[in-house]
Amino acid sequence: MVQKYAPQTVMTQDIFDTELIIRARRGGVKVAAIPVTVEEKRKARSSIVRRIPRTIALCFVLRLILWKERNAGS
Repeated sequence: MVQKYAPQTVMTQDIFDTELIIRARRGGVKVAAIPVTVEEKRKARSSIVRRIPRTIALCFVLRLILWKERNAGS
């Protein structure tokens, strides 16, 4: 079900999964949370201090992209 939204995603970095979920929800796919436990097996490639500002900036970019797409159809 979600596979059809993957080609539409434009974000390739940290928030690909976020964009995919947003697009799927907008397309009518019911999204549910499944609790899992994750254990990191290797060190992160970049520090959280560097990832936070980048992720915030990417969220703003994604918001703008999605807004433009929604308003282009009007």
